[in-house]
Amino acid sequence: MSSRIETHAHASVKHGARIMMPFLWGAIRRSPARLAGPTRSKAKPILARRSSRRRGFTLIEVVATLLLISIVLPVIMSGISLCTRAGGIARRRAEAGALAESKLNELMATGEWQSNLQGDFGTDDAWKDYTWTAELNPWSQSMGVNGSNVIQELDLHVNWKEGNTPQQSTVSTLVYQSASSQGVLQ
Repeated sequence: MSSRIETHAHASVKHGARIMMPFLWGAIRRSPARLAGPTRSKAKPILARRSSRRRGFTLIEVVATLLLISIVLPVIMSGISLCTRAGGIARRRAEAGALAESKLNELMATGEWQSNLQGDFGTDDAWKDYTWTAELNPWSQSMGVNGSNVIQELDLHVNWKEGNTPQQSTVSTLVYQSASSQGVLQ
């Protein structure tokens, strides 16, 4: 039997589970054995050959990707900026708390809490933005002889600026003041 080339544009032959359009298959020889049942062809369809060579992106895919990046990137960058700023504020607060605790311990150990109630943390560049003030307040729960406060509250405030906004961290302790006004640790 002679070989025949399918050229009908609308003809389709169903082989197995897929429908094949003969006009997409190039020159395929039809033999009686071939028409009898589904078999695999070694010839690749023209569309399959073209798609296997396609390696780039279409213009619409590139434009859609650029549009998506232009929407998502500013949101991601603002999130990173916010996290960095929050980390810086937390670091400054932790430094201020540590400085306040250290200065309060120093004032208590030396007894300077009765006279020296303000200052800075030296000329070190790391602490130049921080200043401290201390105040002695009556503690209402303890009244001494004749209504005088024997125990007082010592508040130490560490001040700094975050941008243009003043910030403050406070630590407190109780101090005992005897009749002779000498500070004694309690």
